[in-house]
Amino acid sequence: TERTFQLITQVAGRAGRMLPDSKVILQTYDPENYVLQAAKKYDYNKFYETEILTRQMLSYPPAAEMVRILFRGENNSEVLQTAENYAQATITTHRIMGLTQEIKILGPVICAHEHLYGKFRYQIIIKGINPSFWQFINNLSLIPNRGKVHITYDVDPIEMM
Repeated sequence: TERTFQLITQVAGRAGRMLPDSKVILQTYDPENYVLQAAKKYDYNKFYETEILTRQMLSYPPAAEMVRILFRGENNSEVLQTAENYAQATITTHRIMGLTQEIKILGPVICAHEHLYGKFRYQIIIKGINPSFWQFINNLSLIPNRGKVHITYDVDPIEMM
């Protein structure tokens, strides 16, 4: 939503600088969406007020910490197995640290773009509001990866495709 708001207001601003009577035409299935309505009026404050409430409700940054762990590799079953093993180790670490309410572990799930650049892709999303969140994430980085699967951490991910 933030990127959509940014792009629409940027394009509209540029169009308006070119010719004073310029118009921006946007095709959408959801013209009443708060992002589009705020962008139409260049109303950053209205966008922010709605967006921050949504992020608080869903425990998204900046209301909570969030990390996307991406697993990539050439062998689909090996990537999935690594992601599942990692998820199980994550859940075990989660229980040992006693963070069952404050940290949510989602996945592993196949990425929306499941096969990209010759690699199969799965992800785990971890969200938390506990002060021990980063200690928890640091402990996860110690989980061994014995295969040919590449694992990356994306803190406060911009996209999750």
